[in-house]
Amino acid sequence: GESLGDHGESTHGFFAYNSTLWIPLIMDIPGKKPGSIKESVGHVDIFPTVCDVLGIERPRSLQGESLLPLIDGKSRSKKPIYFESMYPYYSRGWAPLRGLLHGQEKFIDSPIPELFDLEQDFRELKNLVQAKTAEAYKKQLDQITKDLSYEGAAKAGQTPDRESVEKLKSLGYLAGRAASKKKSFGPDDDVKTLLPYNNKSIEAMKLYEKGKGDEAVKALKEVIAQEKLLDNAYSNLAIIYEKEQKPAEAVQILKLGMENIPESYELFFNYITAAVDAGLFEEAISSVKSKGFIQIEQDPELWNKIGICYSSLGKYEQAIETFERAVALDSRLPVLFNNLGLTYLSLSLKTRDSKSFLKSLESFKKAIEIDPSYPQPYNGLGTAYRQQGNLDGAIYCWEKALELKSDFGPVIYNLGLAYM
Repeated sequence: GESLGDHGESTHGFFAYNSTLWIPLIMDIPGKKPGSIKESVGHVDIFPTVCDVLGIERPRSLQGESLLPLIDGKSRSKKPIYFESMYPYYSRGWAPLRGLLHGQEKFIDSPIPELFDLEQDFRELKNLVQAKTAEAYKKQLDQITKDLSYEGAAKAGQTPDRESVEKLKSLGYLAGRAASKKKSFGPDDDVKTLLPYNNKSIEAMKLYEKGKGDEAVKALKEVIAQEKLLDNAYSNLAIIYEKEQKPAEAVQILKLGMENIPESYELFFNYITAAVDAGLFEEAISSVKSKGFIQIEQDPELWNKIGICYSSLGKYEQAIETFERAVALDSRLPVLFNNLGLTYLSLSLKTRDSKSFLKSLESFKKAIEIDPSYPQPYNGLGTAYRQQGNLDGAIYCWEKALELKSDFGPVIYNLGLAYM
């Protein structure tokens, strides 16, 4: 379900109102007559229903109940249905949101708890909660959570491999930010309190896309002044500064974001990116050394940026070591081999070392092998061939790069010199 503006939520993932939770469950069972059932059910009921339809034994670990009795016109025990919305907690550090639906009563537990009578108020506009009522529902919810939770959950965690991470990212099911370290939350952490600021941050980017840059910057500065713990306000403002060719401002606003939200790895990564773009290479290297994020050790893209820093400072051996570290984490990123090729080429020009020169050729070719549509390594390989005196090879590579990127300025210049 999509909220489409209900309760101030334009999409889904933040709240757990009927706008997103109340969706139809459609089942097509051979031999069953068409019909409609009004009773609410949960996802946990689907698996045992399928088992009953297929006539196979249900696994004992299943927590739901078969819906076949309801489909056959019979009744079943009315158990509370548990629900939650944990995206804001894990991705933003906001208060977690969970609740239960029991008949027509719906309780939502958060720092600002809510209770609704869905028979009288299906759109959930009138909060009936009182302190005493909320406490009773919270106890019931705690018991449900305890009963449904797996005892070995703490031991079940594992670090996914790089391929799994990329697949999850591509599906939109992986947050790049660190999980919240807070243990207690107040009304200021409630999704209902924070979502309006998040919406304003998103609207600011829409203003920028419409050419209203000054209004967008003003809106984002207002958000940061009013709510210092909203990470995307800092990131969005930095994006605008970068697009407006203001790298120093981008670095400063991300620095401020890190000061206010020190547990956000995404802000830290964006800051490193901005620092590299601004030419603050020593600062970027120092920041990576001083931070204790566990993600740093497993992030090849971060090490790629640090490799660029070392290479730009002329510290080619350290740059090569850093790029190799990134390759060890993910050997399928062509940009790593392109940067390795450039660094080996620079080192060979400095030291006249033939082994480094051959390594540069090998690296550029590896980048092309991984992604033949990536123009940069063709340019690097062309430059290497030109240094070698192989003008025909250089021209071939540069022409290939120009096929892939027709406005590749350095390649056009190199080709001009080569033809001359």
